[in-house]
Parts: sequence; C-alpha cells; structure tokens
Amino acid sequence: MSAKLALLVGSALTLAAGTTPGDPPAGRVIVVKMTDVSATEYRYEPASVTVTAGDTVRFTQTGVMPHNVDFKAAPPAATLGVAKTGPFLTKAGQTYDLVIDGRFPAGAYQFACTPHEALGMKGTLTVQP
Repeated sequence: MSAKLALLVGSALTLAAGTTPGDPPAGRVIVVKMTDVSATEYRYEPASVTVTAGDTVRFTQTGVMPHNVDFKAAPPAATLGVAKTGPFLTKAGQTYDLVIDGRFPAGAYQFACTPHEALGMKGTLTVQP
C-alpha cells in the first residue's frame, strides 16, 4: 500500500471513530444513579461529584418514577443553555450524558430533580479548573 493511500485510510478510520488527529483523550465517565429509595424519598447517588473539563456525567435512571436534572444555581460565567434542564428519564436503564465543556467554568453547581426536589433529590456538581 502506498504511503498516500495508507494516510487516507488511517484518516478515514480516525474520522469514523469520531476523533480527529491531535484530539485530547476523552475524559472520565462519572455515573450518577437516579434512585427511588421509597415512595417519599428520592436521591442522586452520589449526590456530590467533582469533575474537570472533558469529563462526562452520566445520569442513570434506576427507579420507577421519572427523574431529570435541573440546574438551580451556577457560577455567573456559566452558559448552560439547553443543558440547564435535562430530559425526563422514565425507564430503568435510560441515561442522560452531560459533557463538561466550555459551558461549565470552574465552580459549584446545584441541581435537583424537578418533581422530587422537595423530597430531597438534590445534588452538587463541582467543576475543577
């Protein structure tokens, strides 16, 4: 195989994998379970996570009741946009991945499940510089 053809094939495989040459390695995946403790108690497990840019927080539905992630407080420089409120997960095993990118500058973020906030389903996301 010629060097030019090898380069083209290698580039095509790299692009097919969703990366480009020179991309930094992907960050960690941190799993946060959305749990039904009882009929009146719901929580995120763990309720507090610490991340850095490039990490992904994977919210995983483990209960029966619908749960979501709604950011209630964020640092002033945060620009969460559509990430401010995630979708409702309604079936066990469903996930919502939140990539920690430029929308999430360093600082503390408070989040809650919209229908279960009053029942204690709250959490803290700390983004380190």
